[in-house]
Amino acid sequence: MPLAQWGDDVALPYTNFFMAIQSSTAFPTRLTRSVTAALIAVNPDVSLTFRPLTDQVNDSLVQDRVVAVLSGFFGGLALLLAGLGLYGVTAHAVARRRTEIAIRMALGAAPVGVVRLVLSRVSKLIAVGVVAGAGVMSGRRRSYGHYSMESNRAIR
Repeated sequence: MPLAQWGDDVALPYTNFFMAIQSSTAFPTRLTRSVTAALIAVNPDVSLTFRPLTDQVNDSLVQDRVVAVLSGFFGGLALLLAGLGLYGVTAHAVARRRTEIAIRMALGAAPVGVVRLVLSRVSKLIAVGVVAGAGVMSGRRRSYGHYSMESNRAIR
């Protein structure tokens, strides 16, 4: 119902209005004076605030952007910690096998072969970790389903 049809003795059911203005000949910001004048002619007690739609959209996405930035930060931090842990495990394994590696080198093993030996063990550790993590997540998929995009497919 238009504002002019509400009587002075009736309280409006809402206090905030959203109005989208589009102009094919001028920028919408240039129309603020004429729109303000037209609305004040109807009700002089109205207060108006004009904001571009891009600002409103950006303000509505602030929380999503903060969550995305924090998720990226903590994901990168987790990746860094996993890399440091893997480095620590590899360094410890090499330190424990230092005499074995020295004997292999003394008997004529190629340095590439020794590096391959160490990296194959690290690769096996990574593979076991990935398989274990995938297994745990596939088992917990039902409880974490509301976090995935796949759960939205059922709502159609």
